[in-house]
Amino acid sequence: MKKANKIVWSRAIIKSIMQDYLDITFLNERSEFNRILKKMTWEIAPYKSKSQDDWDWRFQLKENDEVDACDNYCIWYKSTIINKRVEIENE
Repeated sequence: MKKANKIVWSRAIIKSIMQDYLDITFLNERSEFNRILKKMTWEIAPYKSKSQDDWDWRFQLKENDEVDACDNYCIWYKSTIINKRVEIENE
């Protein structure tokens, strides 16, 4: 089965602005997902315009909560939270 190349909206901050590019850091993602995007790309949108209702509830998840989860092949499963951990990445 082929792995999906799925694009989703996520919140990010602009670390720096170059002439025609933006240096983007995604919130709650490892630094390997940071990107440099053209200023005029369709991949950015105003704050909360794409992720408003799809963000804050995630911080309230706890053990035994049930969620729908999508794997790397775009197959959805009824899933149960079995553990919650916080990772802090040093820059």
